[in-house]
Amino acid sequence: HLMLQIKHHTVVSAPGDFGGNMCSGMPDVKQTCGAKGCKVLATVAGNGWRRSCTEYCQLSYRSCVNAWEEVSDDCQEKFPWQCDQQLDGTSDLLCECSSETAGGPAISDPSGLRLVWQDEFDGNGVDRTKWDFVHGGGGFGNQ
Repeated sequence: HLMLQIKHHTVVSAPGDFGGNMCSGMPDVKQTCGAKGCKVLATVAGNGWRRSCTEYCQLSYRSCVNAWEEVSDDCQEKFPWQCDQQLDGTSDLLCECSSETAGGPAISDPSGLRLVWQDEFDGNGVDRTKWDFVHGGGGFGNQ
């Protein structure tokens, strides 16, 4: 396996499904946890990085309303947490973000987006001025 990564920027996201309401398009959603508001089970840690619910909500130009540790990869609240505090020992948190956005676009309809960059991988090689190879293990990369 080989993973290509755009130089200086990696985006891995799975938008939440909020039925077209103001909360659609939030990144790194493992599970949608509420019909009202933007409450999700969100990925907040990965290989070498960790973030708080405040930092998570800011990814979609929202503010954090509430945060909790979840019981077991579900929407059940185990204990309340502080929006601006990272929680060691977990890769996800229940984060409730504001439905209103501030300082950035609210993208509920992607048809209005404009493509600003692409690479069609024409030819026999990878353009190393645009891409780096990631050699790793643990489920991705060259094994």
